[in-house]
Amino acid sequence: MLFWIMNSIFLACTLASLYASISVFRAGDTGGGFVLIFFVLFFGVFLVAGILPRLAEKSERAAKLRRFVCGEQKYRSPFVPHWHMMILIIAAVLLVAAVVIIPIAVKFLK
Repeated sequence: MLFWIMNSIFLACTLASLYASISVFRAGDTGGGFVLIFFVLFFGVFLVAGILPRLAEKSERAAKLRRFVCGEQKYRSPFVPHWHMMILIIAAVLLVAAVVIIPIAVKFLK
């Protein structure tokens, strides 16, 4: 169910950006149109990346396209324990917060 919800949202965002970019190009604003084209590509990549594995299970042609895009999967990626990643994320957030807060505190304490 989540698969269809996610891909429906990406499809809606892709089509809305495409419609907006076409409208902007027709109005004559090429700068804004190119920005919206980047949104079309951004959401379209996620849409294709979400749908392609599902299609590859059913169609040989889609499986061939997936192998061309992704390459052959020689091994399964190992499981990374989540607590390692959480410690690294928390450390990065604390470091960024310290870099922002310490200069502000030094400025106000002078």
